[in-house]
Amino acid sequence: MGVLTHGFGGLEKMNTETERADHHEAGADIPVVGIGASAGGLSAYRELLQALPNDTGMGFVLVQHLAPGHRSILSELLQHETDLPVRQVTEGVEVEPDHIYVIPPGHYIDLSEGRLHLLPETQQIPSDRIDRFFRSLARDRGSIAIGVVLSGAGHDGAAGLQVIRAAGGLVFVQDPQSATQPAMPQNAAQMGVDGVLPPGEIAKELARVARHPYLRKPGQLELEKKVAGGNLSDLFELIRSRTGHDLSGYKDATILRRVRRHMVSRHCERLPDYVALLKCEPNEVDALFRDILINVTEFFREPESFEALQEKVFPSLFEERQENAPLRIWIPACSTGEEVYSVLISLLEFLGDEAYNIPIQIFASDLDAEAIRQARRAVYSEQAVKKLSSSQLQRFFVHTPEGYEVITPLRNLCVFAAHNLLSDPPFSHLDLVCCRNLLIYLQPVMQERALQVIHYALDPNRFLLLGRSESTARAADLFSVVDTHNKVYRKRATANRVHYSSQSLGHTAALEEPQSGSVPAERTSWSPEQLADRCLLDQFAPPAVVVTGTGQVCHFRGRRTGQYLQPAPGAASLNLLKLVRGDLVVPLRSLLHQVVKTGQAGRKEHVSLHNKGDGEWVDLAIRPLETPEGVSTYYLVVFEPVRVQRQAVPQSGAEVSDARVAELEDELAETREYLQSMLDEQEQVNEQLRIAHEEVLSSNEELQSNNEEVETSREELQSTNEELATVNQELESRNRELGQLNADLQNLLTCVSIPVVMLNGDLRIRYFTPTAEEVLNLIPGDIGRPISDIRAKVAVPDLQSLAHRVMDTVTPATREVEGESGRLYYVKIRPYKTQDNRIDGVVLAYVDITHLKDMATARRRAGMMHETSDAIAVVELDGHIIAWNHAAERLYGYSEEEAVGMSIFDVYLDDAHEALREALQRTGHNTEDQQFRVDCLSRDGHRQTVDLTLSPLRNTTDTPVAVVTAEPAVDFNRT
Repeated sequence: MGVLTHGFGGLEKMNTETERADHHEAGADIPVVGIGASAGGLSAYRELLQALPNDTGMGFVLVQHLAPGHRSILSELLQHETDLPVRQVTEGVEVEPDHIYVIPPGHYIDLSEGRLHLLPETQQIPSDRIDRFFRSLARDRGSIAIGVVLSGAGHDGAAGLQVIRAAGGLVFVQDPQSATQPAMPQNAAQMGVDGVLPPGEIAKELARVARHPYLRKPGQLELEKKVAGGNLSDLFELIRSRTGHDLSGYKDATILRRVRRHMVSRHCERLPDYVALLKCEPNEVDALFRDILINVTEFFREPESFEALQEKVFPSLFEERQENAPLRIWIPACSTGEEVYSVLISLLEFLGDEAYNIPIQIFASDLDAEAIRQARRAVYSEQAVKKLSSSQLQRFFVHTPEGYEVITPLRNLCVFAAHNLLSDPPFSHLDLVCCRNLLIYLQPVMQERALQVIHYALDPNRFLLLGRSESTARAADLFSVVDTHNKVYRKRATANRVHYSSQSLGHTAALEEPQSGSVPAERTSWSPEQLADRCLLDQFAPPAVVVTGTGQVCHFRGRRTGQYLQPAPGAASLNLLKLVRGDLVVPLRSLLHQVVKTGQAGRKEHVSLHNKGDGEWVDLAIRPLETPEGVSTYYLVVFEPVRVQRQAVPQSGAEVSDARVAELEDELAETREYLQSMLDEQEQVNEQLRIAHEEVLSSNEELQSNNEEVETSREELQSTNEELATVNQELESRNRELGQLNADLQNLLTCVSIPVVMLNGDLRIRYFTPTAEEVLNLIPGDIGRPISDIRAKVAVPDLQSLAHRVMDTVTPATREVEGESGRLYYVKIRPYKTQDNRIDGVVLAYVDITHLKDMATARRRAGMMHETSDAIAVVELDGHIIAWNHAAERLYGYSEEEAVGMSIFDVYLDDAHEALREALQRTGHNTEDQQFRVDCLSRDGHRQTVDLTLSPLRNTTDTPVAVVTAEPAVDFNRT
């Protein structure tokens, strides 16, 4: 019979919940509905109460997240929505049917024996107010508990609904699309519920459930099961044929609570009706099976148990551990893995830095394949890891958008496998088995079988950890108590057989003990006493041999062993029973079997040898030899010859007949002993074969588990490979972007035509622009050379000290220097900052400011030009005016705005044009001033004679221009 072994982790006092559930099934307690909500819960409460009938016979407890320290008027607000009495909870109030109770601010509430109790909140903003009440609701009401989660943010309520389902109650959540805040309903729905509905529909479903006979009379199901006994068997058969697993080994209460819940949710009032529904809807069989596999677990459940592991179990394991031997732990019914990782974290914290030197193997099994997948994935919500310390979260978890993920090194230590504890071969050679809160769901016979399997799987003197409500009473001879309170047990050295069906044993290696290699070595030292002892042994001691328990000869003593031992034809063998003469085989085999079995010396006298005519007799004696502890026992077989003289005394026929009968009886007794020894040996061989077969099955199971892990690892590697390919594509794209940016930067620096030199921290040239090659006398081979080794055409005094000061103060510096060609440069030195804002050198930029100096000089000259009393105009060689001072305005009558752009020929008479044009041309080639007298015509038509002076000049673009200075001519002859 294979009994389902699933992942019921169970929360604290889970067994108490089961007992209370059984109690309420037999009683007439009213159903209690716990309704939890947070943000957006008021509108959901109103919608639910408006649709709720007034005669359901249920009690309703509303648990809302309220701000502590503020008076709540929630009860007054909800009273307007229903005719049912709505009151705020007070200490010890009894829940009455068709009453609504509202939680007060700043308190938790618990339900115990039908009364509500207030507990002060220990946190400023508690996040588990709803979960706490749901747990107490499951303990107190059992299968007639109902949980509802409405609108709210966070995870509160999800874990509590699991406990209610485990106790056989019903759970509903609000449809997230109808919720103001959908987070709480979404998280709760992921755990498995009986309905996801809008608040109004939940009220109608509660009204329907209230009229269901099994909710009103919980004991009816057991009665109907007895009356229609075949139906439950039919249900088991349907599940067995659909899933391959047998539920008949479960406690009736465990099965009945879940069957009842499905009957209520599927509108079936009689068990035969529900069985008929299962026959028509295979999906409902799957749903019922998954419901029975509710996984209720958490990290570090019952912390005292983990303290017991660290104080009493782990130290003992490592004291007795052989060097390089792996530590093997098995956790059956592991659920979604919280228990597994809790044990592993506890072990690693105990080992500290030694954990890196010790091989650890964690085997975790469960029948629920979906739970195994979640355990392998090892991603848990923030609510699930709230019991863990911040240091544990930082050391053993990685925070991801999906939650907290167990780090890869920890997951690699764990092997997860779908496995049935009671029907599949167990793991073997284990140091610790943690099987908590599984036995409480099994019938006594199945509990005993589970303990036998665990006993077989453990190595001698290794440990078993059970849940608080479990014990080894069903197999007290297999385990001794280590810690009664924390349920820690140690394996006893007791024979235990666990049989598994198999069609064939296959090829099994010989189980004979190999010839021992630990034969005592011959002594190399000698003395007269030793020689005398050897002489006595050889000449006078009876022949003897030293053998192992299986009859393998290790040593021959005496020179006359050949009288009793001789090689047998065929393959060479040192087995005593194959070497001894034929007449001695039967008595020697039976005597050796007796001595090995009892451990006491044995003797058989007057064994006849019929190899000689005068008759020869021998006494056989076998004695165990004392060996050191841990060494196999050896046996000394002694052949003592006995001489019996025949007397020629006439004997009557009757005496001869009696002697013959006595001889035959002796032979018959010896034959019986021989056959018995053969039977015992055969039984031992069969037992060894059975054990070997079980170990082979266990090894095969481990190999299958490892194969699953390898397959999972392969999938993870494939996923990692895809991620790497994606990352590689991103890197290639980034490289292309960097290449493009580098090309843009190169073109930008080249286009700017500013000499730039970058120096690293030790003032070696890191990079320079192409224009810096000519200006600073650099070549590509100078990259990497110190800047002090370069003789630059533009030298900056104290460049090294200046650069170090810039790096130390992170303050730019400037210098104005003159190059060898006479051109002026403005040198700016800035710190070189890396992407992470670290100073790693300096950047030098050389800006040619020669033309700026010329322009400044020109501006100064222009200022002087405007202040002089002479009429001055600056003209290009083609005659266009580009500057005009105030004296020229007065002399010619044209303003500066009007004159600039005009031709100088417009202000002089035609007969002066030719001389003026030739003078301008000479100005472009000569550097000397030219003077001559011409007539000009002002704007108002006034004509006068002026003396002109043409001076050569170059503008900012180095183009030659002329400065025309005019002053009225003075005729000295007139005066």
